[in-house]
Amino acid sequence: MPKLAPIRSKQTFVVRTKPTLPTPLLWAIAIGILIAIAIASFFAGLHQSGYLVQANAAFERQLRERNTQLETQLGDAQQQAASAEQSLQIEAVARAETKQLLTQAQAEIAALQEDLGFYRLFSDIDKVSDKLQLHDVSVSDEGEGRYVVTALLAYRNSERVEVPGTLDMRLSGEISGRSVIYAMSDLHPDKAPSIPFSLMRYQRIDWALQLRTGMKPETLTVIVNPQSDELTRVSKDFTWQSLISS
Repeated sequence: MPKLAPIRSKQTFVVRTKPTLPTPLLWAIAIGILIAIAIASFFAGLHQSGYLVQANAAFERQLRERNTQLETQLGDAQQQAASAEQSLQIEAVARAETKQLLTQAQAEIAALQEDLGFYRLFSDIDKVSDKLQLHDVSVSDEGEGRYVVTALLAYRNSERVEVPGTLDMRLSGEISGRSVIYAMSDLHPDKAPSIPFSLMRYQRIDWALQLRTGMKPETLTVIVNPQSDELTRVSKDFTWQSLISS
């Protein structure tokens, strides 16, 4: 008998797989998740932005307060500086006024001393024979060859009558080794030939001299010419060096 081949039975295998979602649904879920994340990030950003806004506002408030303090301090400093400057100005004015008063007081003292000298002179006039005296002569250096000469005249006048007259001078010296003599009109800025006076008791006479360039003065002669028959002419010589040094 022929051999029969074995009969193989067919076996069916069932494979179970997980159910899958349709693709559109997956996309919808993914998009939803992304939207949720975006919304969360947005609100988180809003929260952080609100915090930053508050922080910025607080910092700005602090800056404004500090600026106000600095402006107040600056105003106080400016006011103090103005007060200090005003005080310095007041002090400078006070110093100037004090200096002016001191100068005036010194001038008044000098005038009083001069008057006192004249009064002392009067007590001596009666002891001399001459009625007219050239009491004193002085010279002050004004600089640049300019000098001011002062002569003090005294008159023993019992009748209190004014006596007119003129005062003249001569100045001798050297220029480059050459002897020269100049009259008042040669050296006076206004070319005055003499100085007029009207004397009762005493009088001070001042006049200016402008020396010639290079001149070395030696002797100053002062001449008093009273226009009176009772008074004699007075003339005195003074060394220039003694007048400058006095």
